[in-house]
Amino acid sequence: FTYYGMLLARLGDIREGCRYARIGRQLLDRPGAKEVAGEVISMATQVMCFVEPVQCANESHLQAHAAAMSAGDMSNAMMSSMVYSIGSYWAGEKLSVVREKIAKSRSLMEKHHHLLWLSHQTPLER
Repeated sequence: FTYYGMLLARLGDIREGCRYARIGRQLLDRPGAKEVAGEVISMATQVMCFVEPVQCANESHLQAHAAAMSAGDMSNAMMSSMVYSIGSYWAGEKLSVVREKIAKSRSLMEKHHHLLWLSHQTPLER
């Protein structure tokens, strides 16, 4: 549901995209959903950024990171960490705070040897 919502939003139907993203998040209450919770929260948050202030939506990436880490989903945990730290810039946080968040995200990626998302974050650090 969440990916379908993302597709709808990208095609211009933001209202329906958000509706499907919300449905995806509501389904996280079902048994067995914990394994995909980080991914669902992260994708739904990206859709919700179309209608919610970035400052509010960006905090959901922390939830996505925690959910992905608890499920052992390192790829989505690293992606959520990166999107949160970069989103802090767009949310208008002080640059010193943004730099700290980016450094923390980089450190986490290096610690877990996750070069995929590190290679995405590195150009954005400049």
